[in-house]
Amino acid sequence: MSVDVSVVIPCFNATRDLPAQLEALAGQSTVCTFEVVVSDNGSTDGLAEFVEEWSRRVPFMLRRVDASARRGVAHARNAGCRAALADVILVCDADDVVGVGWVDAMARALEQADLVGGTLVHGHLNTALVQQWRPTSPPGVLPTKLSHLPYAVGANVGLRREVFDALGGWDEGFVAGGDDVEFSWRAQHAGFCLRSAPDAVIAYRMRTTLSANVKQSYFYARSDALLMRTFRSAGVPRRGLRPLITESKWLVRNVPRTREPGFRGQWLRRAAMLAGRFVGSVQHRTWAV
Repeated sequence: MSVDVSVVIPCFNATRDLPAQLEALAGQSTVCTFEVVVSDNGSTDGLAEFVEEWSRRVPFMLRRVDASARRGVAHARNAGCRAALADVILVCDADDVVGVGWVDAMARALEQADLVGGTLVHGHLNTALVQQWRPTSPPGVLPTKLSHLPYAVGANVGLRREVFDALGGWDEGFVAGGDDVEFSWRAQHAGFCLRSAPDAVIAYRMRTTLSANVKQSYFYARSDALLMRTFRSAGVPRRGLRPLITESKWLVRNVPRTREPGFRGQWLRRAAMLAGRFVGSVQHRTWAV
């Protein structure tokens, strides 16, 4: 069977949240034919049976591939992309919800680019308090990191198969963060074109507890040193002491405001990121604080 687009969803114990994503994909307003590949990273919640049952409910081809050989979202994305039938591949997360025109918007954007990043909105699936904990990028603006290049967030990314084949997929050495940044940077340094797909909207689900958000921020920031070490020769600027001093002053100055529930999340997130960068710097012997 041939399709225009393959949608890859990396999954680990996702049967609770995946129905909303599959229902959103089933409701797409699209001229494209597409399949959905659930890439199972070793789930223990009956995901295989779940996919078999849902394959009889949805109007697209839904199938599961085994991605349990190595734990991590990068490996799951790679396994799903290798199994994809189409040359246009879209990747989204199991616990988010795609907008009604997401597939078409991503496919159109990929007519003009090799790699695209869509828009993530935080207001649909998260409480007002949780939204205060983490900043968002404006629609149509891809995020940047470490004063280097923009990148497509792994929760809303599209690519042509030639990009995946040329790069060999996401670097599975990035286990708890930084894998999407590394992939986008490597693609751009290889000469591929990255663009934004502002109309490709996904409702993004943040971590629902403060401790989970802080932990995620810590691991994301810990990967910064590995990114700097990997791309040092490609032009990532060295960091001096000024960012550390500036951030430390901000944390100290704003301690009194941590009594405010919304601000407490922001403060703890930034403190966790500072700690993550420091630990990553020691681990990878590259100053990234």
